[in-house]
Amino acid sequence: MTKIYKNKIKTLENINITINKGEKVTIFGPNGAGKTTLIKTIGMFIIPNRGKIKIKGYDIQKDDYVIEIKQKNKNKNISVDIIIM
Repeated sequence: MTKIYKNKIKTLENINITINKGEKVTIFGPNGAGKTTLIKTIGMFIIPNRGKIKIKGYDIQKDDYVIEIKQKNKNKNISVDIIIM
């Protein structure tokens, strides 16, 4: 995945990560390294310029993923296991 902002600054370039269920991950680095951009991209708050984000094999940028999640979680409480420090 790659994210380039309008001012031509690349905050993420060719990022490829796999996080398996139950794993705990720490994202750290200097200011401007792209930590917040990565989290916002995974959370669908911003869209990458290139690449895909997949969760459980689903491309989260496609409508069918969103529809499937809504159908599965209709009338259910949704918990998110993300801790940001």
